Amino acid sequence: MKQIIQNTARAFANVDVSAENARLGELRAELARIDEATGRADDRRASITRERQALRDRERDGSTIADALLAEVDATEAAALAPTMEALGEEFEVLGAGLRDLRRRRDEVTQQIAEAESAAFGKTIVAAVPLVEALESQAIEAIEKLIQVYASLSAVSDVTRSGAKRRVRSAVEGVLRDNELGTWRRTAPVSPEIREVLSVLAGKGRALPVAVPEIAFLP
Repeated sequence: MKQIIQNTARAFANVDVSAENARLGELRAELARIDEATGRADDRRASITRERQALRDRERDGSTIADALLAEVDATEAAALAPTMEALGEEFEVLGAGLRDLRRRRDEVTQQIAEAESAAFGKTIVAAVPLVEALESQAIEAIEKLIQVYASLSAVSDVTRSGAKRRVRSAVEGVLRDNELGTWRRTAPVSPEIREVLSVLAGKGRALPVAVPEIAFLP
């Protein structure tokens, strides 16, 4: 196992994700630009909303145009100084269209970021295969050991009527319920050593009616 860990460390050290790092740098910079542009558009739309409300409140009282006329600005130019509800509404809609496209672009960049990260992690998955297999093998051994221990404990518990198996039963039940690493089974053999120990009680007489089990039922 130690050698596998060392080999995996070397494999991890040799994983080259420089291309993915460069790509992620470009994509995150593009994402920042999109977010900045989105923020500007959102701010302007909020400003337009306030301006439109101000127009409604003033009911187009003409004060801005009057001031311009008093300053001897051409009447046509003066009229253009006051924003109209229609012009503001058109700008609001145009900005909305731009925001929708920015959101589309952001979704695309976000997807590309996920793909770049997935490509990088794909390399680590390959490098980790030997270690994963070794650890899964240890897990299988541990599961089998737990089942063997429970079978022996169940036999002791049943023969002595101590009920001690309750403390381990839930752990074994959890392992067996959704176990993708081992084969489900209904029973497990009691170890010869435990059967030998329990057989000592078998000849104690009527007060201890003992039958030493060869198997134990699993939860």
